[in-house]
Amino acid sequence: MISESVILSFFVRLYHLAMDSCIIRAVSAVLDFIGRSFRGSVLGKIFCREKSVDAYAEGSVFYGALDRLWQGILRFFGRIYEKIRQLNTESVNRKIFDSAVMGSYVLHMETLLAVAVFVIFAVPHDFWNNLYASVLAAGLFLVYFLCILSGKKELGRSVKGIWLPFLFFIFITLYSVIGSLDVGDSIRVAVFFVTAFLLCILVSGTCKNEESIRKLLSFMALAVFVTAAYGIVQRVLGVEADASLTDLELNANMPGRVFSTLGNPNNFAEFLMLFTPFTFAWMLTEKHAVKKGFGFLAVILAVLALLLTYSRSGWLAFLVAVLVFIALYNKKLLPIVILVGILCIPLLPESILNRILTIGNLEDSSSSYRVDIWTGSIAMLRDGYWLYGTGLGAGAFTTVYPGYAIGESRVAPHTHMQFMEMLAEMGILGLLAILWFSVSLVRRTAVWAGKAKGSLRAVLCAAAASMAGITAIGFVEYTWFYPRVMLAFFICAGIAMAAVKLAKEQK
Repeated sequence: MISESVILSFFVRLYHLAMDSCIIRAVSAVLDFIGRSFRGSVLGKIFCREKSVDAYAEGSVFYGALDRLWQGILRFFGRIYEKIRQLNTESVNRKIFDSAVMGSYVLHMETLLAVAVFVIFAVPHDFWNNLYASVLAAGLFLVYFLCILSGKKELGRSVKGIWLPFLFFIFITLYSVIGSLDVGDSIRVAVFFVTAFLLCILVSGTCKNEESIRKLLSFMALAVFVTAAYGIVQRVLGVEADASLTDLELNANMPGRVFSTLGNPNNFAEFLMLFTPFTFAWMLTEKHAVKKGFGFLAVILAVLALLLTYSRSGWLAFLVAVLVFIALYNKKLLPIVILVGILCIPLLPESILNRILTIGNLEDSSSSYRVDIWTGSIAMLRDGYWLYGTGLGAGAFTTVYPGYAIGESRVAPHTHMQFMEMLAEMGILGLLAILWFSVSLVRRTAVWAGKAKGSLRAVLCAAAASMAGITAIGFVEYTWFYPRVMLAFFICAGIAMAAVKLAKEQK
């Protein structure tokens, strides 16, 4: 039996031989040139600089007033909390709450949050109601708020840790409800946005150290494993091809697209795109062999399930995420990863290769459908809706869009593009808000990934990869139309904020 050291030596030797090859050196030289050119460009200087506007904003009058308001709320409810707690000294309620606040593994804020994240994505679509997530978020926020009042944990005692782009986006989102052309539907959609905002704040505030981040990531890995396995089982049992999701003439030999617990293959691909980089980071930094093996299996199943979604935008975005992760974690591996990826293309099944070849083909009904929607949406925006937008949600959008629709796109609940949708619903301020927030997430995690140490570095690489990938999908999909994908985005954004804060403290 070959010993572990011999196997390790073999792979180390193989790695050095690959790195010394002419092909790898040529690819490395090209990548180095591209990297230097990017860093020297205006865009590169924006992305690579360390300081952000938040460094100055936290000392501003705005943040000062907001912090005083928050401290006033804490003091007011703190007095009420202490009086109620004193009246329940020996009660069962007191014992249950003290367990939640003071260290029970089951009734513990970090554990409750991690389990909730798993449940949100593990429940099959047919048994899911988006209001379940709102109830979970509200309940978790109550526990979180009580933890702050108890003084036992340093959670959320200051608002200065909340990023300004995030606060700006919250304000614009809520403002877009007021002037909506369909206020009722906008309020309905706003409930899911508020749920996502709460989860983001909860994740950012609860993940106060590397261990708490790792606990959350372990449950995210479990969610990836369960949903990916579910999707693969769907493929084995058989999924009927849906003409509303696929052009069956151009993809005649393509089987039905798996959707797992998310109800739609594109939604499933977007979820995998967001969570898989964090699962990979957890696997890389896990020391326990069984957990590391489980993480590796979850990543493999996720990649297989992603292929079975036949989501072209998901595939391209995942490629972006892989390249970003490798470039930040160990850029020396980038040439090898690119070369191996190219060599693997001929090994892909014919149905997947044919699907790849339809990318950009306007004869494909889904591609032409998007172009028609974009054309009609641009005409609508030119008519003045770019300034204030129609209002939050599909209800407001569909009151205006049909008058500008062309071709077969008359029934369209959204623009099929993240940034165009924000412009259509929220106006120019909404577009600026989502651009600022998205760029901040990618830029800050990428910058601090190069400065952090230990497992935190892998988490930041995953955050940058996840945010870069989902931003790439946003150019051809409106990823937040399905609320669970929006929740996944803001959960990942919360991890990114927490990891950046810890990296600053680490430095």
